Amino acid sequence: MYHEIGTSGAYSPRYIVSPNMFRNQLSTLLKNNFVSISLDEYIDGSYQQITKEKKPVIITFDDSTPGQFRYLLTDNGEKIIDPNCGVGIIQEFTKQNPEFRMKAAFFIDYVDKMGNFEVPFKQTGYESSKINDLIDMGFDIGNHTLEHIDFKNATIKQMNNQLQFLNYIVNLINPEYKIKSLAEPFGAMPTTTK
Repeated sequence: MYHEIGTSGAYSPRYIVSPNMFRNQLSTLLKNNFVSISLDEYIDGSYQQITKEKKPVIITFDDSTPGQFRYLLTDNGEKIIDPNCGVGIIQEFTKQNPEFRMKAAFFIDYVDKMGNFEVPFKQTGYESSKINDLIDMGFDIGNHTLEHIDFKNATIKQMNNQLQFLNYIVNLINPEYKIKSLAEPFGAMPTTTK
C-alpha cells in the first residue's frame, strides 16, 4: 500500500516513497517471482490461473495524492503521464517486464490530509480524465470515502453518505464503471454492530 510517490509531500516521511525506491520495490517483487493481479482477479479467484508459477501481489494506493498520478502538460496543452509518478513508473516497468502485468488499485477520496476538499490526484480540471485513464489502462478504482472519515467514530448515516456520494461521483465520470472495493480510512472499522 502506497500513499505518496515523490520526495516530499503532506505526509510524514514514512508514507513517502521516492520514485527510484518504488522502481526498486517493483524490481524486487519481480525478482522474487511475484506478479501483480487486480482486485477483481483476487475476488473471483481467476488469479490462480495467472499465478500458477508465481506469487500474486496486489499493489494499492490510498488518498489519490499527486505523486500517484500526475500529468505533465506540454506547451500545446498535450497531457503526458509523468514518468516519475506511480502510474508512469508502473507503465514503464510493465512495458519492460510485461510478465509482471500492469495492475494496481487506486482508493480515491476528495479530501486531503489537512481536511481540504480537493479533486483526486490534485490536478483540478483533470480528475475525470485521470479516473477514465486509470479505468482504460485496467487499474481498479476503489472507494476511500468522500472525506476520508474515521469509521470508528462515524454513524451509519455518515458512513453511507460518504460511500454513496463517492460512488455517485465516479459513476458520473464513468457510468460503466462500478466500484467494488473499499479501503477504510485509517484502517478503522466501524464500532457499531449494525
